[in-house]
Amino acid sequence: MDPEETNMDGLDRDCAEVPQRTPREVVSQEPQDMEIPEGAHVSLAPASREMARLFCRVRLESFEDLQTLGFIPRGLAQDRFVRALAEDDEAALKIAQDARQWSPRDCDGERSYSDHVRSVYQQIRKSHHPALAGLLSEHYHAPIAWDAPVAGIARKWFVSLGPSAISILVVALKDIIIHRNATLTVDARSKALLANHIHIHRTGRLVYPGGYLKIWASSIDLFDTFAIKPDQIFRPPWRVNQMIGGRDA
Repeated sequence: MDPEETNMDGLDRDCAEVPQRTPREVVSQEPQDMEIPEGAHVSLAPASREMARLFCRVRLESFEDLQTLGFIPRGLAQDRFVRALAEDDEAALKIAQDARQWSPRDCDGERSYSDHVRSVYQQIRKSHHPALAGLLSEHYHAPIAWDAPVAGIARKWFVSLGPSAISILVVALKDIIIHRNATLTVDARSKALLANHIHIHRTGRLVYPGGYLKIWASSIDLFDTFAIKPDQIFRPPWRVNQMIGGRDA
C-alpha cells in the first residue's frame, strides 16, 4: 500500500488496545525483546491484547514527524527537500510536454492535449527524482540513482501528509530473534518496524504481507548454528541522539 492510501480506516475496529503515541514518544520508549522459538509461527498483529501493547498508533502531522520515524532522513532541511521535489516536478512536466506520442486524432482540442500530458506526467513522475536523488546522495555520501525507490518512497510519504494528518501503525521492539523453521508475520497494516538487532535463522522467516514496511534496525543478519546473545546495549539508529529538522531528537 502506498503511503498516500494510509489512514485510520479499518484500524479502530480491532486496535482498541493499541496505545496512541507521538513519533517522539515512540523513539523514546523502552521496548522489549521478541524471540520466536524453533518451529513456531507467530503473528505480530494488534488483534490480541498481548500483541497490541507492542504497537503504537502514531499520528503524522509534519515533516519532522516523518523524519523522527525515518520515512525521510533525519538532518535534511525541509526547504531543500521541498525545492528538490519542485525541481523534479518541473523536469517531469517538461518531458511530458515535449513528448510526441500522440497523433492529431488523439488530441481533439486543448482538453485532450492536457489530459494526455497529465497522464504522461503522472507516469514519468512515479520514478523521476533526479534532484531528490542528488540531495539524498549528498546526505548519505553514496550515489543514489534518479529512479531509486528510496527517493520515490520519501516523496510519497511527504505527499501523503497533504492538507491533513495521517495515522499509521508502528511496532517498536528491542532485539528480534527468529529461530530454526520459525516464522514471524508482521501485520499488513503496519508501516514501520523499529528494532535494535534482528537475527533470523537461515531456515527462519520474517514475513510482511503488505505493500511497504520500513524496517529500521542496527542490523539484520542470518545465523546458522551458533547461539545468539541479545545485545545488552540498546542503541538502535532511531534511538541515537540525532538531529531532526535542525534540532536534537
